[in-house]
Amino acid sequence: MTSVAMASRRMRPNVNAIQRRFNTTQSPAAENPTVLVPEHLCHTHTQANREEQRQFYKTFTRPVAKVVLMATFVYQALYWSWVKMEKDEIKGEKNVEIAGLERKLEELTKKKP
Repeated sequence: MTSVAMASRRMRPNVNAIQRRFNTTQSPAAENPTVLVPEHLCHTHTQANREEQRQFYKTFTRPVAKVVLMATFVYQALYWSWVKMEKDEIKGEKNVEIAGLERKLEELTKKKP
């Protein structure tokens, strides 16, 4: 089936409005214009559609939830590791600075007898 045929099936004119326009003596301006409504916007869910939706969610809910949870876990683990390494680096820099200041203080206190 071609896409044109599928589109024409989905777009159905309001037949009652067309018939009223040709069967009455009212002016066409008084009538509502023909409205083409896509079929997927009509809220006519059949039992088969509902069953398809139910089966889709039944099939894919668990895997999607697992992927989301695992991605969150991996992100949190990497973030924690990054923060830990950054904290260790800052701590190392501060320890080096403190050691240098302690040496300088010791030198200054030895010179002053």
